[in-house]
Amino acid sequence: ELKREQDGQVAELMKAMRGRDAVVLEARLAQWEFESDAPVVLQARRRLEMLRQSDTAGESESGAAAALKALEEAYEQMDVATMQCLIEDWKFGENAELNGYALKLRQLKREHDAQLNGLLSAMRGRDPVVLESKIAQWIFDPDAAVVVQARRRLNALRGSDSPGRVNAANEAS
Repeated sequence: ELKREQDGQVAELMKAMRGRDAVVLEARLAQWEFESDAPVVLQARRRLEMLRQSDTAGESESGAAAALKALEEAYEQMDVATMQCLIEDWKFGENAELNGYALKLRQLKREHDAQLNGLLSAMRGRDPVVLESKIAQWIFDPDAAVVVQARRRLNALRGSDSPGRVNAANEAS
């Protein structure tokens, strides 16, 4: 009885391996109730991997192109966080353009950190002119939380210097 059941499952696996449907083959492998290292199972797993690779070969090219376009847009917007995610999630193999964006990301991170440190230092200070200059020099997301805080701090500093004076940029916030 057990031998007949195993023979039936072997036949189903062999039929699924002859097909080109990775989903069907994966389902048949999931239904397998016998030794997980049986030769037919190992062969089916290799076939499944080949089917998946051939299925994703076309997707890989268009996926890589889409990811590179997203990287380009994130770089143009100086969106460090999005670039970081796209590079970390890259699943399309080695790519010279990706390596270029990874280098650009490192440079952007250095610039971001330098600007952030300057902005934070100016926020700790008491000079509204210096703080306003650091806000104006900020090249990253103008709505970043730190910039919003810096504008509030600038308003507070200006308020203590001359009560009715408000920065136009703060009116928009």
